[in-house]
Amino acid sequence: MPEERLATLYLVRHGRTPLNEQGALRGRIDAPLDDAGVEQARALGRLFATVPLGMVITSPLSRARDTAAAVAGATGAPLVLEEGLLDRDYGPWSGRLQADVEQEYGTLDAAPGVEPADALARRVAEALSTAAAHAREHAVAVVAHDAILRVALGQLVGALGANASQRTGSWDRLDEVAAERWEAIVIDAVPGDGHEP
Repeated sequence: MPEERLATLYLVRHGRTPLNEQGALRGRIDAPLDDAGVEQARALGRLFATVPLGMVITSPLSRARDTAAAVAGATGAPLVLEEGLLDRDYGPWSGRLQADVEQEYGTLDAAPGVEPADALARRVAEALSTAAAHAREHAVAVVAHDAILRVALGQLVGALGANASQRTGSWDRLDEVAAERWEAIVIDAVPGDGHEP
């Protein structure tokens, strides 16, 4: 017999920006959606239009906020900004190609000036705790960035989630099946691929 769902969280990655297209680290650079990203946001809005969301919680950066606005507008759910969902701070490496930084330092974690992984994990955990509490009343969509979503997935469903691809304009569905035990129902889906929220 399947376990009863206690809550549902949708994790949504913002639409594409020019920096995504280049393979550059975005971090706190407030890069806007490009034309493809705008269409990805609209497609997410259409996909979620019939999903009864209690709220849409988003990073304040415009690429996430504009994506979240499309989902909130389509569902009628209130839009809430959450500072804890800001992209990872890559410090002086923001705007640089990720591959170049990794070639020089081995990993992003080793590059000086990058937000430490433990600090990132703490703020994501706090934001998720708030989202999960609301999700026990009505499903919640969390709109954020690749680095944030990978940490969130790792915290909620383990290594499977932390290593999962998170394409721009994609979404994940996580169901809470026991107190603070989450199951990944859908990972890295995009509108039009046959998955339904």
